[in-house]
Amino acid sequence: MKKLKNFEKKAQILWLFLFTLVAAITVDFFHLNFLIATLILFGIPSLYLTFNNPRLIKKSLLFMVIIVIPMVLIFEYLAFVDQTWFVPNSAFRFLDGSIPIEVVVWSILWVYYGVMFWEYFLDTEKRKRLFPKSIMNLILFVTLLLLIFFFLYIFYPGQLYIPYFYLALGITFGIIPMSYLLWKYPRLLPKLLIIGVYFFGVSLLTELVGLRQYHWYFGGAHYLGYLNVSGQKLPYDEILFWWGIGLPAMVCWYEFFADDRQ
Repeated sequence: MKKLKNFEKKAQILWLFLFTLVAAITVDFFHLNFLIATLILFGIPSLYLTFNNPRLIKKSLLFMVIIVIPMVLIFEYLAFVDQTWFVPNSAFRFLDGSIPIEVVVWSILWVYYGVMFWEYFLDTEKRKRLFPKSIMNLILFVTLLLLIFFFLYIFYPGQLYIPYFYLALGITFGIIPMSYLLWKYPRLLPKLLIIGVYFFGVSLLTELVGLRQYHWYFGGAHYLGYLNVSGQKLPYDEILFWWGIGLPAMVCWYEFFADDRQ
């Protein structure tokens, strides 16, 4: 019975990836805009996992609201200041035109997809409480970051310019916390490798389509280096910190503060 269940989950993972491949081809062929592409590439797989795991909807959505959205506002503004990446054809921008609404939707669905994938395919705990007490530490941390950000934004906006922001973001919020969690809980490594490999493939497909359709571009000068793809820059930072460790690092934050570290 357990072998059959494992086979079914492997088949579902393959189906989800094949769907992403077909969806990416569809977005590219019909020249769909960033928002529609996001809803198809991340929204539909998220709905599929939601229907298969409805008991986690409340927990995952709350994590998006109290943690992910505030962090997106901060990181997207800092990326705008350093010209790390830019969305050229946004339907709506806020915070002095720095943050496109499409990136907010993209970030929420990207993380939600990753968390639901983790919970459905890789997390072994059957009984789930909403949040452990440690979530308060993360809420306080994010609240403090928001207060510092808006204080600087209002009174000292020049201090929000961080050269090589992508590198700083990847090390501070990716490599360091993920390394710490794996040092404390090495049993998580095989599962993080699985989700890392899967979303590396997903990121590759969505990146190629996004660059070809001009959903975003990398116009800055502060990268570790870059490749030329479809006439546009593809920074090594993007490959390393988004394709490679983006979702595993996000899951580490979720697992350490919002789940059971199993």
